[in-house]
Amino acid sequence: MQEIYEKLGLFYLGKDVDKTTMEATEALTLLKNKNFTTHAAIIGMTGSGKTGLGVGIIEEAAIDNIPSIVIDPKGDMGDLCLTDPNFSSSTFEPWVKDEAKAKEADVGEYAKKISNMWKQGIESFGQTTERVAKFHHVKKTIYTPGSTVGIPINIMSSMEVPPAEIMEESDTFATYLKSTTTSLLSLVGINADPLDSKEYILLAQIITRSWLAGEDLGIENIIGKIIRPSFKKIGVLPLDDFYPQDERFKLATKFNSLLASPSFSLWLQGNNLDIQKLLYDENGKAKVAIFSISHLNDEERMFFVTLLLNKYIAWMRQQSGTSALKTMLYMDEIFGFSPPTKNPPSKEPMLLLLKQARAFGVGVVLSTQNPVDLDYKGLSNIGTWFIGRLQTTQDIQRVIDGLGGKVGSSFDKNEIKRLLANLKKRTFFLKSAYLDDIRLFTTRWVMSYLKGPLKRDEIAALMQTQKETQNIKMKTVDTLSQEHDKLESFQHIDDSIPQYYEPDARQKNIFSSTLGAKVKVHFYQQRRGIDEERELLLSLALNGEEQSLSWEDAVKEDMDFTNFPHIVPKGAKFHPLSEIILEDKGLKNAIRKLKDTLY
Repeated sequence: MQEIYEKLGLFYLGKDVDKTTMEATEALTLLKNKNFTTHAAIIGMTGSGKTGLGVGIIEEAAIDNIPSIVIDPKGDMGDLCLTDPNFSSSTFEPWVKDEAKAKEADVGEYAKKISNMWKQGIESFGQTTERVAKFHHVKKTIYTPGSTVGIPINIMSSMEVPPAEIMEESDTFATYLKSTTTSLLSLVGINADPLDSKEYILLAQIITRSWLAGEDLGIENIIGKIIRPSFKKIGVLPLDDFYPQDERFKLATKFNSLLASPSFSLWLQGNNLDIQKLLYDENGKAKVAIFSISHLNDEERMFFVTLLLNKYIAWMRQQSGTSALKTMLYMDEIFGFSPPTKNPPSKEPMLLLLKQARAFGVGVVLSTQNPVDLDYKGLSNIGTWFIGRLQTTQDIQRVIDGLGGKVGSSFDKNEIKRLLANLKKRTFFLKSAYLDDIRLFTTRWVMSYLKGPLKRDEIAALMQTQKETQNIKMKTVDTLSQEHDKLESFQHIDDSIPQYYEPDARQKNIFSSTLGAKVKVHFYQQRRGIDEERELLLSLALNGEEQSLSWEDAVKEDMDFTNFPHIVPKGAKFHPLSEIILEDKGLKNAIRKLKDTLY
């Protein structure tokens, strides 16, 4: 069996499933890797096994020396770094300790159990430890833009002039310019309409003139050019009539505030966003670059994804044409980045990739829970579909319509409808322009341990060696406070937010902020006789620069913070609180996010 799937050019995805018994057969599910140049979509509800299938596809590419760039909005794809060809229980311990504690099991014994289970699962699909070793030795890096938890990436040092291949083609240049301009404005909270937004028209003019003059741009240059543009007219209107100087100054101030923000300095650390170096090492061997963006707020995610896609397009257009699969771009959860009705900054570069990437040997794989999360123009450019279990009748009907028309002789529409609603986890329909019929298959056991979303400290531990090599120091709440925070003698918080003060035995009474939560979770399922309550005490450290809250990073506490004094000590000094706390009356938004996380 190994001789079949290890042939260069084949991706081993799993085993075909008998639709009558719904059990896996011995027939392997294999796809030519060059078929992915017409792109692929993975659709399925939460728990259907989308992440495992995506991880498996990237593993196959890496083994064939095909590099991947992975955009990871949820934090799951960092699991690609969790491999061990020796299946040592000590290696598995850091990955399973939380799960072991939750099950009140000994960590060492639990790690041994999981490592044996993973080894047996991999071998049950005919895969050897040598195959695991081959993937293990592919360099995998977790980049965390705007953070030094993983490897930081310097995306804001300059907005370089696009290559000639972009500049010389009007439509491509227009798309590149539009997405760059709108994403920059979104970063300072401006949702600009290219047709009538003064901010957009001014900034687009500034960027266009600079690039045509061969001038790279940075935020500092942009601020200066907003205040004193090199041109005196916008169209036929005098500049000061179209956009008066005092209004331009307000726009410049927004970018200046962004530049002056302590957290923004983290966007300026690390290596430049060089696609070639992200994909290949100095010996031409493939790498896997994972961009974990779960810690960013919506505007920052949109800005980063747009800039990354633009950089990727610029690199792609400099490559020679090929029919072979040269590299892959994988995005886990496309929701919000290329919707059918709205036009966020990331949409146009994504559609451009789907339309043009095939000619350059670039395969795009998109994962989503819902078939309507992707614009129909993008859907029409996708040649391979992996469809897992769907929850709603509407979703099932949309997929049937997509699979229908030319349904293979093995399946009729009613049969597909029934199967889609009842598919087991890790079981998918496969429809491809390169296959005569629809296939039903179960994904192979992946070589990476699927732990789930990685926490900040886990990413930091995995990337520690690489950070030491690059002499990168992790910025913590304390170091950020020491470097940037100015202590305040009075901290005004809305009366709706209760405050407690942890006693300081040193009597220095310098307070950093922590968000505390005292929660009760009720588990109930009548069928299984489950009726249980658990209480939790959680604390989430704050650094004063948060753009969003991530309760996944909260720590379980033993001490009840509500027992702390609630009267402020004399002479107390405070590190500043972030605006998202100060403006959140009754902490309603924080509570809503906590409920979502707990659920």
